[in-house]
Amino acid sequence: VKPSMPHQYPNLPYLIDGDVNLTETAAIMKYIAHKWKPSLLGANSAEYAFAEMLSYHVGVLKSAVTGPSYSSPDGDREAILAKCYPLLEGILKFKGKNPWLVGESLTWLDFAFFELVEQLNHMASGKLLEKYPELAPYHQSFLELPGIAEAWKDDEKTMKHPFNNAFAAIGGRDSKW
Repeated sequence: VKPSMPHQYPNLPYLIDGDVNLTETAAIMKYIAHKWKPSLLGANSAEYAFAEMLSYHVGVLKSAVTGPSYSSPDGDREAILAKCYPLLEGILKFKGKNPWLVGESLTWLDFAFFELVEQLNHMASGKLLEKYPELAPYHQSFLELPGIAEAWKDDEKTMKHPFNNAFAAIGGRDSKW
């Protein structure tokens, strides 16, 4: 169906806001941030640049978990996680003791990363925050954000999974987890 969609670059997700027709997650998230809460792009030039830089690494980690979820016929979660953990560790090292990924301020990238943490935690059978306890306060702080806290409690407002398309071996609607 993608080729029949009314977008210049048909893909999911997409956003149509008046005359603006976008695809690609990062572009959509940055558009929303710029339009409604520019501070989510970074509170200063350094945070903006760090978010841009780190978005590459978050994307690499996302690819490392998502791609094999489709191509791994036996659903070898442990092998996938073994490749993901060093990438996650690099991101956590960059984050350091900061409350958010790039510093003191929440950015659009934290939304993408939180979803990825949820996906990894699901793949790790709920044990990710035990393996990386330094991630637990970040995870909890995100869940306590105004608006997020209320939405997260309501399964009608927040789709927590599936993480992948129905035909994915891991994390899809029809997968065995």
